Amino acid sequence: MANGHRRLFRRRRRRPRFDANAHGALFGALGLASTPGFAQRVSRQPLPQGVLELIKVAAGCEETLRQAVALTGSEPEAVKAAATFYLRHALFFEGADPHRMLGVGVGAGREEMRLHMRWLMIWLHPDHARDPDAQDPQQAELAGRVLDAWRLGASGPWPFPASENAATVASVPAPPVRRGVAARFFGAALLVLLTVATLLVCLDFDLGVDLSFAPPSEDDASGGFQ
Repeated sequence: MANGHRRLFRRRRRRPRFDANAHGALFGALGLASTPGFAQRVSRQPLPQGVLELIKVAAGCEETLRQAVALTGSEPEAVKAAATFYLRHALFFEGADPHRMLGVGVGAGREEMRLHMRWLMIWLHPDHARDPDAQDPQQAELAGRVLDAWRLGASGPWPFPASENAATVASVPAPPVRRGVAARFFGAALLVLLTVATLLVCLDFDLGVDLSFAPPSEDDASGGFQ
């Protein structure tokens, strides 16, 4: 009887809360895939959390890909294409320092940098390609840059010419847009926010301070009640 009461009143374990910030890079990549025109802007933004998750997806980690598909509701091919597209623009751009190339913050420790370097090399190095004939030839060049970034391991100007970095980024094609429910919602929300921000800027430019001195309407004058 006592055991029955214990089972009856046993507290149910709470499921861990979903932390969207921990998967910021994943959802950012899917959002960028739906609006590829904003690709050049990611180089000016700080790296979100979860960059290693994207690197693992690009490197072909099946377990990480399954988790990403479960979180977003997107097709596996779309998630992997979005991850590759985002990483190419967020890490390999003109002026990127070694930490950025490795996808870590400036204060990252040696072990974190080593882990990122390892997964980046699994993704980029020709020796790890499942189909060497179908591999992008630029990936071998990027693999060399990742190794140089690992050797430097400190902030500072990136030692490669700007023209090479610019050509690498400019040649990356946008991934096909095949999104799940979560990705479609994210893309739609982003477009709505941009539209609202544009309208507010236009109103402020056209009307200026007159907005704050607009005369009250008849409804306002009467208190708003009939």
